Amino acid sequence: MTPAADSSGSIAETAVDQAEFRRRLSGFGVPGPLIDDAWEIVAGPALGVLLYGSYARRAASAHSDLDLLVLSDVRTHSAESERVSVAHYTSAQLREAHQTLYGMHLVRDGVIIHDSAGVLAEILATFSPPTRISSWHAFASSA
Repeated sequence: MTPAADSSGSIAETAVDQAEFRRRLSGFGVPGPLIDDAWEIVAGPALGVLLYGSYARRAASAHSDLDLLVLSDVRTHSAESERVSVAHYTSAQLREAHQTLYGMHLVRDGVIIHDSAGVLAEILATFSPPTRISSWHAFASSA
């Protein structure tokens, strides 16, 4: 499925709903203070938001950090606080994770929290296992 584009050919980024963001992260056992820190970074429009890492796997400990990916063709800087890491990727950058270990990690463990027009799900659906282990290094050096 190809998401609908506006007249310029761009997919509209929609505001991440704060109540839904909080509800979804709480459902994975993320403590309120971590959700507050994450919201400060994530708030605003985005194509998608993905939870991954130990909270997504439901294997977090009291000292785990919170890992999020924000898909945005507008906001392209990654950010972090003491225990929150938010990686920002453009659609083109995330598509480059196809056939990488990182991409498979996102597919295996990731949980979509927000997805404007299904863009994030569409990109993740194209991912397949790497053809060779060195593809991770090529992706990591390009990000």
